[in-house]
Amino acid sequence: MNTNIFAGKRNLYMIGIGGVSMSALALFFQERGFFVCGCDAVVNEYTVSLDEKGIDVSIGSGGSRVES
Repeated sequence: MNTNIFAGKRNLYMIGIGGVSMSALALFFQERGFFVCGCDAVVNEYTVSLDEKGIDVSIGSGGSRVES
């Protein structure tokens, strides 16, 4: 049984990406080759920093961007 939940997956969409913990996870996964993007309710220092590092952050509800 494969216990790697990320096996074969390289795209991550993170809801609440602008929080201190979620932004750290976003950077963690980006540094490991994942394509990371996400959304948050407001612009803050974390969302600005993520954007500067190439992580696309949508403000407001971003559910329409998630592919099934």
